[in-house]
Amino acid sequence: MSKVKSRKTLFQNLRKKWYTKGIKSLSEEERYLLTLIEPNVEEAKKLGEGNEVMEEYIKEAVDVMDEEDLLESYDKELALKQEYFKEGKEEGNKEGYNKGKEDGIKQGIEKGTKESKIEMAKSMLKENLEPSLISKITNLSLEEIQNL
Repeated sequence: MSKVKSRKTLFQNLRKKWYTKGIKSLSEEERYLLTLIEPNVEEAKKLGEGNEVMEEYIKEAVDVMDEEDLLESYDKELALKQEYFKEGKEEGNKEGYNKGKEDGIKQGIEKGTKESKIEMAKSMLKENLEPSLISKITNLSLEEIQNL
């Protein structure tokens, strides 16, 4: 099991214990871990209550969240990342489309050329030309000509 998956399972189990057995069933370490990942400030405060370190951590986290400059900066960074992602996705789609189109054209030309050679070979066979000569002119193999 990967470290990420085992941590996720650990946190899920801690939350389950908290929700089913109550906050008093949690050890100080378990409460501390849950405080670090709890997105709800009020719930985090309940978890940290009575522990000076956790209470200070929550206070500092709330102060940071309240700083408008930081939030605005985060929003701008997030918007830029989303825009870059969108542009990258559009560019990738365009490149993929163009490559597919080029490949399709190439395959179509190859198929058309092959079909043209086959039709030419059939006409030559009707005129009783030697298969070896037809092969030389059309670049079709003798086997391909004999199968016509």
